[in-house]
Amino acid sequence: MNTTLTRAIVVALCIVWLSLPSQAMTIVPDYVNSAGQTWTSDRIGVIQQSIDDWESNILDDQTVNITFDFTNAGTSGYLATWAGSYYDIPAGTDIYPWTSGVTHTIHFNVDYFDDSSANYTWWDPTPGTSGDQPFAAWDALSVARHELGHALGFATNFFVDNASMGGGIDKWTSHITGTTFDLGGLNVSMAAADNLSHVLDDGSTAGDLMVPALVNNVRRDISTTDLDMLQLAYGYQLVPEPSTLVMLFIGAVGVLVFARRRRQP
Repeated sequence: MNTTLTRAIVVALCIVWLSLPSQAMTIVPDYVNSAGQTWTSDRIGVIQQSIDDWESNILDDQTVNITFDFTNAGTSGYLATWAGSYYDIPAGTDIYPWTSGVTHTIHFNVDYFDDSSANYTWWDPTPGTSGDQPFAAWDALSVARHELGHALGFATNFFVDNASMGGGIDKWTSHITGTTFDLGGLNVSMAAADNLSHVLDDGSTAGDLMVPALVNNVRRDISTTDLDMLQLAYGYQLVPEPSTLVMLFIGAVGVLVFARRRRQP
């Protein structure tokens, strides 16, 4: 490789690197022992992995505080649920997950914690690896990632612009026509008309992290679709996909190499 092309590659890498914002989102967990359960190191490790996964995709310099606790919801209830609320919000405020006065709580249903039952919630002692979950288990890491997705924006009539006693403009549903998110653009089918906080478990979003239910022995990751939807609704700055970085790199090198060739006699 000649010296000029080497310099071009170095400059291109610098251009790509400097084009990325240096900040990142911070999700701060608060662990509450309740319903006769405690936050063991394995359970905390799973939550921290789910937090790291979301933080590694979002570049906004914002802090979101989330409480994690336990509850009894019965064995016919949910695996976990996100609950959001806010108070003392001045009229006209545009509400985001990090807005002062917004509170987030993620409740895990302890009635599924019995690993001697036919089906149970499994807390992976090595959440950085996958493919090792028991057949009968629901993966707590997938559950945590899913509920954090709700806290970060997969929610109807909560994160509104121009908040008032009468409501406001919902950032999420304002992008939904019927049951389609971003009709003519992303074209994501939502779960149902009465369930616009989840995507449809069929077609291009079958098995997505943000479908309404989780099956046993499956781990689900944050998808590009999930991130694109959040970016459109809330303006998140996202970490570029590797393919995007490659294109930026090739584009920058191409400009520099082309300029060099033009100078040849």
